[in-house]
Amino acid sequence: MHYEKFSQEINPKTYIENSVKKNELNEGGVIILIGPSGCGKSEIGKSLCSLLTDSNVCYLSMGDILRSSFENSTNDLVLKKYDLEKHGISDKVCIYDMNNNNEDLVKKAILYKDDITKNFKSHKGFVSQLDWLEFCVKNGLLVPDHWTIKLIDGYLEHASKRSKRIVILDGYPRTTIAAQNLLITLKRLDIPVIKVIHLFITREQMNIRLENRGREDDTTNSVERRYEFYLDKVQPTVDYLKQVLGNSFVSIVDAHQPITNNQGKIDVEASIGEVVKSIIDLLKT
Repeated sequence: MHYEKFSQEINPKTYIENSVKKNELNEGGVIILIGPSGCGKSEIGKSLCSLLTDSNVCYLSMGDILRSSFENSTNDLVLKKYDLEKHGISDKVCIYDMNNNNEDLVKKAILYKDDITKNFKSHKGFVSQLDWLEFCVKNGLLVPDHWTIKLIDGYLEHASKRSKRIVILDGYPRTTIAAQNLLITLKRLDIPVIKVIHLFITREQMNIRLENRGREDDTTNSVERRYEFYLDKVQPTVDYLKQVLGNSFVSIVDAHQPITNNQGKIDVEASIGEVVKSIIDLLKT
């Protein structure tokens, strides 16, 4: 089968509008989308937002949050309020500084020192915490839990103050530690978990999708690291959430439900629409 280019602009709403009515959940809470890179979390999350327009919906993508931190943070209204330095991510603090970073973080950064130096030649040897964040995101490495926890906490607090009834959380948590802290934060903010959606694709399907997506951080090495990370960290996180929340709160959904067009190519919009329909059915139960 041939795949169309996987684009961030895809909106399956036009496909699913005719077969799925807009839904309003009677009670608010958080819908958690978890899965490997390339499974379509972003497109699925945004489509869910469009279908839940009768409710007050907030969409939070961990990947978007991290990328905006180093790409264009000054234009992010939430990051202006919850600035990065408040969360311990500074462009003025060296990642190798033992006084301002924990020992494990420094040791890990040192392991990649040569690669980091090549990546930030213009920095003349100084690599900041923000540089390390960028390096991790672009190379498929784990961003320190204490950073992601603080960032997500800030965003959730911001959403709760704006009286958002439903939060769609895309790509977080990715470790059991992050999951533990997320559940604590949700309890503190009185935000219940509606459903954890575990989106599944095979390694082969992931490679094909990321190859067609064409983003600069989708290198062969980073893609391989991301899938290994998914197996080592994300799947145990799903198991932890199932153990704590109960089986009924965690559902696995096949993220590869291909629909072909007349030319025999995968219709990405329609295919994502099928996945969204499956999720909507789960949310009704």
